[in-house]
Amino acid sequence: MSKVTVGLYNISKSFPGVKALDDVTVEAYSGEVHAILGENGAGKTTLMNILYGLIQPDSGHVEINGKKVSIKSPNDALRLGIGMVHQHFSLIPTLNVLENFKLISLAKNIDKEKILELSKNLNLNLDLNAKVSSLSAGERQRLEVLRLLYFNFNILIFDEPTSVLTPIETDNLLKAIRKIAAEGKTIFFISHKLNEVKAVSDRITVLRRGKVTFNGVTKEISTDELIKYMIEKLPKVEIKREIKSTEEVLNVSGLKVKGSRGNLAVNLNSKINVYKNEIVGIAGIAGNGQRELFDAIMGLRKIEEGKIIFKGKDITHSPTHKRIELGIGYIPEDRILTGLAPDLSIKENLILKLYDNQQFRKWYFIDNNKIDAMANALLKEYDIRAANVEVPVKNLSGGNLQKVILAREISMNPDLLLAYEPTKGLDIGATYFIRNKLIDFANKGGSVLLFSEDLEELLFLSDRLYVIYNGDIVAEFSREQFDEYKIGKAMSGINYVEVKN
Repeated sequence: MSKVTVGLYNISKSFPGVKALDDVTVEAYSGEVHAILGENGAGKTTLMNILYGLIQPDSGHVEINGKKVSIKSPNDALRLGIGMVHQHFSLIPTLNVLENFKLISLAKNIDKEKILELSKNLNLNLDLNAKVSSLSAGERQRLEVLRLLYFNFNILIFDEPTSVLTPIETDNLLKAIRKIAAEGKTIFFISHKLNEVKAVSDRITVLRRGKVTFNGVTKEISTDELIKYMIEKLPKVEIKREIKSTEEVLNVSGLKVKGSRGNLAVNLNSKINVYKNEIVGIAGIAGNGQRELFDAIMGLRKIEEGKIIFKGKDITHSPTHKRIELGIGYIPEDRILTGLAPDLSIKENLILKLYDNQQFRKWYFIDNNKIDAMANALLKEYDIRAANVEVPVKNLSGGNLQKVILAREISMNPDLLLAYEPTKGLDIGATYFIRNKLIDFANKGGSVLLFSEDLEELLFLSDRLYVIYNGDIVAEFSREQFDEYKIGKAMSGINYVEVKN
């Protein structure tokens, strides 16, 4: 029988107003994949950050191969043979791919050929000379995974490693994880995707509000039972009303936009339009121009050619703040880097775009009473789980961070909401909540342009769907035409479907 290689015993940890972990014990064996499940804020990442030395527990201890160890920093973890892929990227954007490998290397030299062979075997290919700042979220995730697999760690922690990978990339990664475990290594796997957990793990520990609710063998528990251990009460999923409108809110035509490397990342030979009350999806494999298209519509990237018409007005070259004033809200790709100011409080983040609004001013001063009233109302409406509105957002879980962004954007009553991967890395409860809010927003007259690599989400939410490939729209499907197989082929560049305009 395999021996216990990692033991986390009676671990407790509190943050201001929150008991993140409450007497948690987890044992993991050599040669196994041990999944850690739970809602956002359940304590999964906190537990793994303790094992990696990023956080110190209030009580409890860690054992490696039966010996009690002190892990005061990631350097201690590395010396003990522990490596981690973080939920939020730990890369240096100004360095290139190869230089980012050297950041966690204990040796002076990096074997390029080994990296290339590894990336080829996993179908996670990257340009080693590319600046990280030019990579998409999916490409950055590939780099995080490759960095971890390159180094010969005995204990590996994967925190949401597939959140921005394509289905093919995910399958390849899960196969690689199984192969690594078979070599005798111990792997912790955090994911909200239960199908992945069931496919890759040997045992599962479920956390809910900082406590262990289940620990056992994966094949001996059903998906429905896991959900019950994870969530106290599953939210209802609302069904969107059938609303037809001929009022065009957005029209994007002939757009040409360069990527960060100077290449033509968006080259539209057709148009994209969005009508009032409509949710329109943009489907595509990472790196096909979605990021640049999103940035261009929001005014964050220069447009070489083409037009963007919003509510009948040409905003092609309008600055971002003007687009916001006209009624465009957005949920960005990276909730930490571009969506929020981490060191500011919840209430300060909720008014980032409204700080100079007269409703929050009294003479020449900010009216904190009105700001507090608004923030507390949104905290309740959007089920943002925090002690109070003064808590810095950097202390929130991923799901609560996304709820803060969603609350801020929708509370501004935009006509159009651009949403990029709005439920990426979120648990089932938070995913349902955000989907319901997007549906409710559209039902009340708003329009949504939804960018996602999660085809299931696109099929669930979208009234219409565009497929982007190599910077161009190659297919368009109405809801009654949705066919997962045909859409998947179009995303891969196979059998283009003619787009009629």
